[in-house]
Amino acid sequence: MLLLINKVQLVSFHLEGIALQWLRWLTKFQGPLTWIELTKALLLRFGPTNYEDPLEALTRLKQTSIVATYQQVFKMRSHRGGGLPEIT
Repeated sequence: MLLLINKVQLVSFHLEGIALQWLRWLTKFQGPLTWIELTKALLLRFGPTNYEDPLEALTRLKQTSIVATYQQVFKMRSHRGGGLPEIT
């Protein structure tokens, strides 16, 4: 049997923490979302604001715990800034 799943469901499987809680809250009050609605809502909630410079935030990043945690935060911030090469 072929299992059909849409992009919104696929994204929801990969969210965790505050992002997953936010999506559950959003769909509870707005109902099912289309892909366009979800991407716009995600950018509004978690994207950079007009007052935030993601690359500047990256320059202030300090390692305060294990390297894996630092790398995770670095990747998150570098993706928000755009234009930086992928790190492995």
